[in-house]
Amino acid sequence: MGEHSSFEYIYQRNSGHRRQVGTFFYGIYLVLFCICMHILLHRPSSRGNTVLLATAIALFTFSTILIVLILILVTAEIEGLASIPSDSIQNAAYILYAINNSIADGLLIYRCYVVWNHNWRVIVLPVMMLIASTGCGLDVFLDATPQFTVILATNFLATGLTGKSILWPPETQC
Repeated sequence: MGEHSSFEYIYQRNSGHRRQVGTFFYGIYLVLFCICMHILLHRPSSRGNTVLLATAIALFTFSTILIVLILILVTAEIEGLASIPSDSIQNAAYILYAINNSIADGLLIYRCYVVWNHNWRVIVLPVMMLIASTGCGLDVFLDATPQFTVILATNFLATGLTGKSILWPPETQC
């Protein structure tokens, strides 16, 4: 067995592990989604509840499509299926990831907006960062580093603003 054959065997073995890990976490997500749906559907109807319900369903739907695409890609790699349009599927997966992440970040920014008593000035910068990260994510030819950097900064900023408002409500601030 040559060096190239060894590498291919290890890569194929790792592809199988990636598929197993991905499906394992998707299974956890499926259980959490069912619990979330049970809770949200049995709560009194409100605008906030509707936003959470719609967001949870959208995130789960895109995550399900994304895991199916990833399973197709990994299976095609293992089986050596050349007829699968891997580049197109990979690009679709990147775009779905960007959309899913934008929805999740949008929910985080919405929570920040609600916690800050619907003060839109607080969320101007996080919304601009969300638009930038979505734009970077939808461009499949762009390096992923700028997108992940803006996503990380958006999450830190929105979470920090939300935490600040909870820990130090605006009426107690100087």
